[in-house]
Amino acid sequence: MTVGTRVPGKIAAKVSRQSKRSRRVPRKRIGPLQPSYRTGRQTQESIVAAAEAVLVRFGHAGFTLKRVADCAGIAVGNLSYHFPTKDSLLELLINQTLTEYASRFATLIPRHSASPAATLGELVGWFMEDSITARYTHLFRELWAAALHSPPLNAALEHFYDQTIEDVVTVVAPSIDARSRGELKTIVFFMCVLSEGSSVVFGSRASPGPLFTALKSAATRAVSILAESLRARD
Repeated sequence: MTVGTRVPGKIAAKVSRQSKRSRRVPRKRIGPLQPSYRTGRQTQESIVAAAEAVLVRFGHAGFTLKRVADCAGIAVGNLSYHFPTKDSLLELLINQTLTEYASRFATLIPRHSASPAATLGELVGWFMEDSITARYTHLFRELWAAALHSPPLNAALEHFYDQTIEDVVTVVAPSIDARSRGELKTIVFFMCVLSEGSSVVFGSRASPGPLFTALKSAATRAVSILAESLRARD
């Protein structure tokens, strides 16, 4: 078309509309409660909470990113942006549980900081009671099952127990020598064995009953005696 040639009215109107559309700023689609409107940390926390709920309800065999996304109220693609695999999500769940336990130890242990024997005796009772709660029993049984099929998850659980024990030893007796520290760590490992055994034997019962109470009392005495003998040698 040469300069000066008149443009027919219909064509001019069409060109004008196309020009206006090309200048429009495209609108973002707004979905219901999309995580893009939360902080990254809030999104991860909501996903991890949903992951725990799905794992407890459906077990490790029924644990899928789709179910977690549905529980968290987000799209699967958004969840995959943060956690590309199931294992990566479960690893963070383990790490956050470790952080939660470390925080609880910080409030439980200082009450008897001057007496490691009394502290450990009381703490083993708490370990055993916590291990038979519905949350612990279901959550850790499913994590143990998942770890059997995943070396990264198995390593994460090993780290969980190692770090939990290290946290207890550090808070209970921060200034003891290396030899005594190693022996104290063995006592805390023993406490963990008592705790996990309690979960297996009593975790699925409707009520732990008097037998559990008697075992907890025996465990408290045994751990206190072990800790006292360690202090006597020092």
